Amino acid sequence: MDMERTKLSKVSATSLDRRMRDLRYRQRQLSSLHKWLTSNADECKEGVQRDARCTPEEARLVVAKTLHELRHHYDSLDLKQELEAEYSIKKQHSCPERRVAPGVVYIIPEKFTLLFSVLSAVGAAVAAGNCCVIEVRLACRSRGLHAGPLALHLLNALQLANDLSSTPSLLRRCISDALDIDAFAITTTRPDNSFLSHCLVVDQVRIYKPESINPTILLSSPSSRTIAIIDRTADLKLAAREITCARFAFGGKSPYAPDCVLVNEFVEKPFLEAVLQETSKVSVFGGEKPLSNGHAEHQNLRKMTKTAPADTKQQGRTTLFDEDQKSLLRTTDR
Repeated sequence: MDMERTKLSKVSATSLDRRMRDLRYRQRQLSSLHKWLTSNADECKEGVQRDARCTPEEARLVVAKTLHELRHHYDSLDLKQELEAEYSIKKQHSCPERRVAPGVVYIIPEKFTLLFSVLSAVGAAVAAGNCCVIEVRLACRSRGLHAGPLALHLLNALQLANDLSSTPSLLRRCISDALDIDAFAITTTRPDNSFLSHCLVVDQVRIYKPESINPTILLSSPSSRTIAIIDRTADLKLAAREITCARFAFGGKSPYAPDCVLVNEFVEKPFLEAVLQETSKVSVFGGEKPLSNGHAEHQNLRKMTKTAPADTKQQGRTTLFDEDQKSLLRTTDR
């Protein structure tokens, strides 16, 4: 606990000395992060594949997208624009585009593709001029447990699960090796509101409600349904291929996979034919055999297809395709 407080104190002190306001410093941090990830790309791919139980191609995609995000944030830093904004007062020019960073960003990452979830947020925070604290798991007290035997047992179980995952250990090495340890930290326990009140909290799993604590919160909503819309001008074959790939990639576990597709009635029939054709080519498990455990298969299927809204349960639906743990339903009545 004392070590955690020391790390948080260092990050707070670094945010006050404003070294993250220096553009060249931010560029060095992003460049170092990109270089570390490139040098350890093979290990990162193996870790992502092991933790997400995805295909090698999907693991390569996660690492490639992470590198792309870091490069995008690096390219967004423009020294000329930075100097013009800094010296605008001296030249008696207004600077309406000036933005002031919060100072410290506290990241609660989405567990799905943890590497991308963390480093994409870190890249954006660094580019904006912030220090970062990343929460890698929840401690007992953040779940409202007391330090009794049951709480200690659960804490040990959480620690074991954390140790069995490859990505958290990779992230610890990445942060400690590639970034300034005074400006970036990983914590396993959530700090109290006295620290969070001075942070921008990036909550990717929607633990907090906007009114629950004082700090500014950037909320994601992974439980919300993802909707795709197909109008009559769409390239139907391309749309069917992209939607099918998005739905079944990563074993159907992605929170960004489309749950419902709204189709213009004039193109409904050719679009359904294209979707059926594409669906028949796709394996939910990326070419791997499904789990032999029936309960595990049922749980995976529940994750893959989120529960339908209550209003559609009362309406008529037609099953167009149901094979190999893949289902395609057509709602016949709004």
